[in-house]
Amino acid sequence: MDAEALPPQCPVHGVPAAAICARCGRFACGECLRPAPDGGLCDECHARPAARLTASARARRALLFGALGFHGLLPLLVAGGWLGRAELQAITRGEAPAAGRPYAQGAVAFAFAGAVLWGWLLFALLVNA
Repeated sequence: MDAEALPPQCPVHGVPAAAICARCGRFACGECLRPAPDGGLCDECHARPAARLTASARARRALLFGALGFHGLLPLLVAGGWLGRAELQAITRGEAPAAGRPYAQGAVAFAFAGAVLWGWLLFALLVNA
């Protein structure tokens, strides 16, 4: 029997996995899996509530950069939008806590609104010059 035909195994107990941890993606058996609002969590992720209840540093930094960029520091506008988008992708893949979603969405919104606003303002200045 080749390795591709074997069912996924729980790394702790060595039995067939019942599910995948919603946070880290690790296989978990019924004994290791703990219920959570966004899906089941393995014992290790469930033991770290702060890791799943707080936004990541990248999400907070993205929102800060987006807000500063919106107020005139244009390179930070681009950085905030990029970081916000990267954080949203990491949340979708389960690699970042879902608590950072509003921060990342805010950063992307700041980046979009800032790009429109600053683009319009620069265009108006160039036309009137």
